[in-house]
Amino acid sequence: MALFRSFCYHAIVSWSLLFVTFQTPISWLEKWDGPEDPLAYLRGLVNRAVAIQSWVEKAESGRLLGETLDLSELFHPDTFLNALRQQTAR
Repeated sequence: MALFRSFCYHAIVSWSLLFVTFQTPISWLEKWDGPEDPLAYLRGLVNRAVAIQSWVEKAESGRLLGETLDLSELFHPDTFLNALRQQTAR
């Protein structure tokens, strides 16, 4: 447990130093190539998470494909398009 706390402490200190200089941590940008401004990155992250939840709700009720989809709401739209292409090829 102490090792975990130590890791968390160092991560928070490291991220804090980056935030003060308006930089997004590289480890975050490796997950999603979003804005380099950390505030804009976090806003984009939250917006996409909310949008994906909406997509899930629409998919569960069968309404997802009944309206226009905004692919910019996805973290990796190219992955979605490849999966869609593969699914429709079957």
